[in-house]
Amino acid sequence: AKIIKQEVTNNKTKFERNLPPVKQQLLNWIEEETRFQKKKMTLAPIIPQLVAASDKGKINSGLSVAQIAYFCSLLMQSGIIQDDNVSELLRVVCENFKTSKSENISHESLRHKYYSVEYATVEAVHEKLLQLVKLTKI
Repeated sequence: AKIIKQEVTNNKTKFERNLPPVKQQLLNWIEEETRFQKKKMTLAPIIPQLVAASDKGKINSGLSVAQIAYFCSLLMQSGIIQDDNVSELLRVVCENFKTSKSENISHESLRHKYYSVEYATVEAVHEKLLQLVKLTKI
């Protein structure tokens, strides 16, 4: 305790004469905080409505996230989907699809799997496409 009491401190904080009085600064801060809280309260009822609007039913897919990503890639490569904006396509998929294991598909996960496809994913999607071909009757 003696060492701490004898420690020399040098407080270099200077008093600035240009600042308003402390009382005025506190009043300004309280007024600003009051405006912020009022604005926050007016926005509070709107936020659940936005969440409810975006919480529409998602399409349950029989594919995994990796398979959905690869299938999207095939749709773009074949020209079935002609939009060049991959990010927008993946965003739409994330908002509207779910898998049996995941209620929400992460955009980053889908994007990563879109660009790095595993062989097992290619085989699984190939089997699904063969099933689709068998369903077409010529």
